[in-house]
Amino acid sequence: MQEGMEGNPVAGTMKNFSRVLALLSVPFTMSFPK
Repeated sequence: MQEGMEGNPVAGTMKNFSRVLALLSVPFTMSFPK
């Protein structure tokens, strides 16, 4: 954990949420025709 994250559960939640979004967006971008 980084020093600024202590006592701030929202930051961790947003970090995990953005990570999941990034992982989910990869297959979608791959499936789109170019």
